[in-house]
Amino acid sequence: MTDSLTGKTKMAQLGLPRSLYTIYDTNKSTAYAAGQWQRIQQTKDSHPYLLYQLGPNAEHRPEHQSFSQLLLSVDDPFW
Repeated sequence: MTDSLTGKTKMAQLGLPRSLYTIYDTNKSTAYAAGQWQRIQQTKDSHPYLLYQLGPNAEHRPEHQSFSQLLLSVDDPFW
């Protein structure tokens, strides 16, 4: 980067590798989810329902367990 006081170019550390990976991974997951939601919206005429399924984790929060196998319309405010 260019130092605003001296005008010289110098190396800059923009973040720790771990935090940069976390930012990258979060952005990637968010973009994937946005694409999935767009696909869901485009196909809701032929696939009007969504099923809440628990992921592969061994333990789930009780609130999430209570939603297991919940079937609702794509347009339901729950989503």
